[in-house]
Amino acid sequence: KSCIERQTVAMDQKDWNSFIEIDLVFHDILLYKQKNKVLRTILTDLRNKSKLFGIRILYGDKGRLALTLEEHRKIYW
Repeated sequence: KSCIERQTVAMDQKDWNSFIEIDLVFHDILLYKQKNKVLRTILTDLRNKSKLFGIRILYGDKGRLALTLEEHRKIYW
């Protein structure tokens, strides 16, 4: 919930760097919740490989930030 609240503030302030940093924390939390160590390792590796792609998307399409935030809300609630 804290990540979603902080991302909302970052988006409203157009603080793209903070938004992305909080996004990474949000996904770290999801990975930590995985009880399956093999799955966590696979997902961590995949996430590390796709991180740059995700950052490019968020910087290239500012509308994507709002969509990302809405996806996070749906995951949380």
